Amino acid sequence: MAFSDAMKAYLKKQGKTDAEIAALEKEADAAGTNDITPKSTKPKVDSTRYPTISSPTQATQLINKVFQDILKRPATAEEMKKWKPLLKAAQEKNAQPRHTKSKIKLALKPLQVD
Repeated sequence: MAFSDAMKAYLKKQGKTDAEIAALEKEADAAGTNDITPKSTKPKVDSTRYPTISSPTQATQLINKVFQDILKRPATAEEMKKWKPLLKAAQEKNAQPRHTKSKIKLALKPLQVD
């Protein structure tokens, strides 16, 4: 299907060359339509990513456990200062998508009237 003169003029205003317009026209002929608009796609849903261990208390416990298991002593304050940012960076790099659903349970008890 050939493009109308108005459609060709519009495409030229959009910066298309005669060769590009001819290619679009050929593509539309092959598809059996003169619709050159891109097909819409559904928007991609991106999950929020959370690190596995997020609290400073849990990070301290994990680092101390590793030091205790390997070196048989707890980590010093200087070692904590070094390893906490490294742990946080590794957790953020390897974060997994997590979806949460709210589950509310209500326990209803019958009223007792005296």
